[in-house]
Amino acid sequence: MEITLDHIEEMVEHWLNTPINSFVGSSYGSDVNTRLQLAHGDVLAEEEFLEKLMTDVPLLSGLDAQVLVGESSIDVMSVSIAFAGRVVSLPDYRS
Repeated sequence: MEITLDHIEEMVEHWLNTPINSFVGSSYGSDVNTRLQLAHGDVLAEEEFLEKLMTDVPLLSGLDAQVLVGESSIDVMSVSIAFAGRVVSLPDYRS
């Protein structure tokens, strides 16, 4: 079976929607809520978020991935992961 970008997109989506430490004995998952509490444009926090993703989903390490954090209104934030011309987004969060 060949792993396609669709499969990787599903892996990223799963990671984004899985709270950290959800699996016993594993730190797999993302801590999106903490990430959203940090200042917008915090490059170090975005790099740490990506490093965690690359550790949990090693297939992404060969792709140029980036974290996209935005505000759609004063109290609504969004987080997306962009890679290989694709964007995987979480639903908007209210702060």
